[in-house]
Amino acid sequence: MTSTATDDTATDLVRKERLGSPSQHNPLMHRHDGLEILRVEKGCMDCVAGDRSSRLEQGESCIINGGRMHMARAVPGHPCTYSVLHLDPERLTRDEEVFSRYIAPVLEDESFNFMLGRDCAGTAAEVCRLMDEIVSLERAKPPAYELEVIALAHLVFKQIYLRREQIARELESSSGSSDAVILRQMTAHIYAHFSERVTLDDIARAGGVSKSKCTALFRDQLGSSPVEFLNRYRMEAAELMLASTDDTVARIAASCGFSQQSYFNRVFLKEHGVTPRQYRLAERANAAGGGR
Repeated sequence: MTSTATDDTATDLVRKERLGSPSQHNPLMHRHDGLEILRVEKGCMDCVAGDRSSRLEQGESCIINGGRMHMARAVPGHPCTYSVLHLDPERLTRDEEVFSRYIAPVLEDESFNFMLGRDCAGTAAEVCRLMDEIVSLERAKPPAYELEVIALAHLVFKQIYLRREQIARELESSSGSSDAVILRQMTAHIYAHFSERVTLDDIARAGGVSKSKCTALFRDQLGSSPVEFLNRYRMEAAELMLASTDDTVARIAASCGFSQQSYFNRVFLKEHGVTPRQYRLAERANAAGGGR
């Protein structure tokens, strides 16, 4: 393809990928500053976001908020092609008032981790339609198409903003300021910040309650203390990274919120009966034996 002046400013917001392809964009657990939308074009895959994994079939989508650890994971025996739309906040509006009113509240909402297309058919259908329009424009590249692409990206964000507001209203009307909502806010804070230093004060503050109320809710609803829940989530993230990445044990420990590798090793050994390295070897042997 011949390079032109407009190629330097091309948006290319939507890309197509295939699970297992050498060119697949970041197939491991990762995060972005902006929203990312995954839509299955053919086959199926598991969309992993935080501690949840959801199977996406052809035509279904997953909208993942910025800053959330996530990945697209192959389903053995089911090849998958999917589209990715990344909405980088730096490439959206430069109007500070619009940004602070509509974009920042979505990106900073710790209770909004991701939303599945099958759970919001109206929003998903419109988002997919807009993605198709973006793809068509980027292929044809008519004069000044970049302006229209950016406009369509804003319309995508509008759909997500409106859906998020609707979900918030539904929660408020059904639950008010119930313990379930408070607990969801506190666990959302853990999901978003598990790789950082998180204290009991931080968790309680996320739910707007005292430390004693925070601890009581976790004990009553989840059967563990807030810190135990945090450490269990960190351990689950570490397990996934050990099985699916080549990162060193030290790097995995640090990225999962463990300040010292030696402490991570002790906790992991106590939890699993094997060291992190032994766990990695066993997981890879199991994967190889499964014929992936």
